[in-house]
Amino acid sequence: MTNDPVLDPLELKKSIREQAHANRKAQEDKDGLSQSICQKFAALPEFAKAKTVLVYLDVRTEVRTARRATGFRQTKELGEWIWDHQVAVFATDTFAVEVLPVDEDSEFRQSAPEDNGMMHQELIAKLGVVLGELWNLGELVEDSVRTDQWDAMCVIKPLNLVGGVGSPPNATALR
Repeated sequence: MTNDPVLDPLELKKSIREQAHANRKAQEDKDGLSQSICQKFAALPEFAKAKTVLVYLDVRTEVRTARRATGFRQTKELGEWIWDHQVAVFATDTFAVEVLPVDEDSEFRQSAPEDNGMMHQELIAKLGVVLGELWNLGELVEDSVRTDQWDAMCVIKPLNLVGGVGSPPNATALR
């Protein structure tokens, strides 16, 4: 039996992510290095044989820092439309449901001053809408176009984690 301390997996993950970001920031030729890595990866025989290739680019820090993202403009009209159409889940395949920076004329600046006019609180707390971001909606849209059916029952099972708000869910559309 060893006396090694038990590592908290969440703290370990956070530490690894922070170190990776620090290493990335310290690199002198980030773009050149990234291009070189991609070229080497694309030259692998396994890459050429693969039917599907998943590429993960972690741009969260850059997007958060720049506070720029595509999304829906903050308007009460959008909330009314969601309510009138009984939308339970409002999900996008983009980084953010809401456009960033927040629209200058956001109608939520009074009700959400701590969030600089974002409408998340209005949609989640007041309307009870589940928000989803970075969802893979391609196959669902293709099926909707093919069948001309644009509604589905959405079942979402989040990861069973204490404090797992915002955890990657396993969302499934059933027809």
